[in-house]
Amino acid sequence: MCDFSDIRNYSYKILGGVVYFLFAKLQCFDYALWYNRAMTEFRYTCPIDIRYSDLDPQWHVNHARFISYLEQARFRYVMDLGLFDGRSFLDFEFIIADLHISYLAPIHAGRPVRVAMRITRLGNKSMDIIYRIEDETGQQVFATAETVMVIYDYRAQQTHPISDLWREKIAAFEGVSPGPTPKDKKV
Repeated sequence: MCDFSDIRNYSYKILGGVVYFLFAKLQCFDYALWYNRAMTEFRYTCPIDIRYSDLDPQWHVNHARFISYLEQARFRYVMDLGLFDGRSFLDFEFIIADLHISYLAPIHAGRPVRVAMRITRLGNKSMDIIYRIEDETGQQVFATAETVMVIYDYRAQQTHPISDLWREKIAAFEGVSPGPTPKDKKV
């Protein structure tokens, strides 16, 4: 009978050695810099007030609250761009299709933070947003995140194309391509 645990353990040792060599010995690969390569220019920031209820027993912000901070920034973004009047959540046409977050450092009580965000792609029915949760100067990054947001009609319970108004305002503010026309089939 073949014992695959030896092979698996050996593979992990080789992989660990390669990673150690790249990071510790050569110091030629900065993963954080590579990961954040597209996150160098943000035109929108949203200040966040850390509340007592955001903290866990270690007196730093609980990881789940980071996602709430992204949500707060998205909400303020569409309000500030005049894309949502705040009257009915049925008219807030964002729904999350995909979310990735990397926690880089804890946020401690009393620390002023903000969320920098940017829409990097406008599709037919979806858009990509990148985020950085950082201190008020932008010097320390606590987390980076990406979401794919889909335009969704909560009354009809279905997706629909990004409106021309949203497309024009976002493209003008972000300096990105307005994306495909509604007749294109890509999401």
